[in-house]
Amino acid sequence: MNRMQSTDLPRESLQPIDWVYAALRGSALVIGVTYAYLARGERHDDVLLAFGVFAIYGSLVYSLLFRELLDPSRRARFYAALGGADLVFVLLLMQLTGGEASPFYRALYLWVAMPAFYFGMRTGTLASAVAFVALVVLFDVSTQSPWEFLVKAGALLLHGPLIGFLVDRDRENVRRVRELEAALQSKPER
Repeated sequence: MNRMQSTDLPRESLQPIDWVYAALRGSALVIGVTYAYLARGERHDDVLLAFGVFAIYGSLVYSLLFRELLDPSRRARFYAALGGADLVFVLLLMQLTGGEASPFYRALYLWVAMPAFYFGMRTGTLASAVAFVALVVLFDVSTQSPWEFLVKAGALLLHGPLIGFLVDRDRENVRRVRELEAALQSKPER
């Protein structure tokens, strides 16, 4: 019997960041649907449909890849798959709601923050670069004032590395504290 039983999963529970990610996804869904109802523009139905797709693909990823999320050695793959799908979603949502002038361009900042919080500075920097390139290549940013574009671009390019740096520094501090605690506990009492 080669099938893995649920008791064969690692005993590690979900981390607080996993719950934060799930809560952010739920919040994004509520905010998006609320926006669609409050804006009541010509794209109302498109935005509702887009967030319906967001809810469906998010639910599918969590359902189909939940074992990946529970296994610490495969958890990064779960977030990479979900992050790729989320980037496509954000870019399509921006296209539906005004392109570079979309109120949802701010979702790119959230998209950049998520991998930076989970993976650290290197991936945060990569995510910032991907978001910046996507914004420049897929949307006509020439319609914006140069100052407005510089603010958006600068924020996108700094967001991931800064968050990633802080996360990496925090992890290093936690590691050092644990090493010092272990050293103090192993030191014989006099």
